Amino acid sequence: MIRPIEKTDQEALAALIRQVFEEYGAPLVNTVYDDPHTRHVFDTVQGANAGYWVVEEDGEVLGGCGFYPTEGLPQGYAELVKLYLSPKARGKGYGSKLFSLAIDGARRAGYSHLYIESFPEFSDAVKMYERHGFKLLPHRLGNSGHTATSIHMELDLRKNLVEIVAYEPRYKQDFVRLNKEWIEAYFKLEESDLKTFENIDSYIIAQGGQVFLAREENDEIVGCCALIPHPERNCYELAKMAVSPKAQGRGVGRLLGEASLDYARRHGVKRIFLEGNTRLVASIALYRRLGFREIPMTEVAYERCDIKMELELPKSK
Repeated sequence: MIRPIEKTDQEALAALIRQVFEEYGAPLVNTVYDDPHTRHVFDTVQGANAGYWVVEEDGEVLGGCGFYPTEGLPQGYAELVKLYLSPKARGKGYGSKLFSLAIDGARRAGYSHLYIESFPEFSDAVKMYERHGFKLLPHRLGNSGHTATSIHMELDLRKNLVEIVAYEPRYKQDFVRLNKEWIEAYFKLEESDLKTFENIDSYIIAQGGQVFLAREENDEIVGCCALIPHPERNCYELAKMAVSPKAQGRGVGRLLGEASLDYARRHGVKRIFLEGNTRLVASIALYRRLGFREIPMTEVAYERCDIKMELELPKSK
């Protein structure tokens, strides 16, 4: 479960944070690792217009995240602090849930921006920050004392944000609607499209695949993308990427693609292919930026397909 931090959590949380730094080989000096406040997170956030939540399973603290008005930050800023998870808690959605709690908490507390300091060693976390709309800064802000950090980012809490979420049955009609919108605008629906629409759970989710959706703050779904398993070919397919016209130009497609690739890496997928059409210039350009390369046209499932692309994935760390 996820709950607000309690005083009795402090020592376990501090030990967990140090373990994560050691696990990833992140700098240990002038960082959260050697910061004395790391042992007193509960005490620090009390009465400070701040918040912090922890993940607990069977009485064990397995992670946490929060926000705090770090000294020296610009007016209206808070820092997103101490987002760390034990290996036992990873891959269960806790990171995204903690992250969302901290963002929502900071917004409710009246902050206009969230600031983050991090390291290249925590690349998976940095990618999640980017998916949630954080932008890189050319320099650090505030006086956290963590002078070894090399990545500094901020999020404007006043903007209408897009969050990438995993599939739930309630999103089926949104998935169908978004895909019909672009397919019927350029081509025609085919048998393979209808098969996917009608069998998302059995054809994708139950086989180890996933569907990701871009959800705005008002809960409107403005984009989607599917990662479909093909066990007979020992690979996965990136398919059914769609972004509502009103959300285009905001990087939603890139966020969906990156979420799909991150999922693939975490689940040991070695190869991903896709079938596209060169009329969709922006889509093909996005796929190339994600690392896909053109391959010979064989075994295509769609009449509209005139290009096939593939991405070989290295092993996840």
